Amino acid sequence: MLAATVEEFHRGKYRMLLVSGLSDDPQTESVPSSDAVRVCAQLEQLGMSQHHLVPCPAPFARWLRTSKTAKAVRRKVDELQLSPRGINVITAGPHARETWVAYEHMFGSTVPVGIISIPKTSYPANRWWMTRNGLLWVTKDFLAWVKEVLLGERADKPLAKPA
Repeated sequence: MLAATVEEFHRGKYRMLLVSGLSDDPQTESVPSSDAVRVCAQLEQLGMSQHHLVPCPAPFARWLRTSKTAKAVRRKVDELQLSPRGINVITAGPHARETWVAYEHMFGSTVPVGIISIPKTSYPANRWWMTRNGLLWVTKDFLAWVKEVLLGERADKPLAKPA
């Protein structure tokens, strides 16, 4: 998925790549870090310039994790005083539905949210119901989408309209 992210970044001529990810559980990790920081390092190894990478670590969470990561990206956008005309979010497979809802909740109607879904390779997307992994992941992602629609976090304030 990361190689496809690098390709999309260069093809789409984006200015920056905000990388979300949860922080490690402070109770189990002696030196906590975050998925956002680790993924930035992996993207650098794939040729991305550190200049374009912006880690957006979210607090450790067991519940509404996608909302928390979307909120971390929103906070970073506010902190950097960005006014995006739109954002594209890259995610895996059917998790895209939940991700889109979370980012819509965080960015509202002022910033169009696009989703780029990279197919999962652990099951065939066109015959997911025929495999154990497909049944597990598609069902899990569907239930997570419902949870995000009903209970997902919302932005504290609207984002300023882009200039």
